[in-house]
Amino acid sequence: RYLTKEQVKELCGVCDATLWHWNRKGYLKAVKVGNKVRYRASDIQRILGERDGK
Repeated sequence: RYLTKEQVKELCGVCDATLWHWNRKGYLKAVKVGNKVRYRASDIQRILGERDGK
């Protein structure tokens, strides 16, 4: 399952710049689906789990 950038920003509470930095660092890789950018739901769950663990 894939999420849009807007869904990811809302779930993680971040802005466009943060998503861009995460993609550059390899922390959260964007996936191209056709001409759209999407994020794997499993990657979002991993990030949210890491945040809860801190």
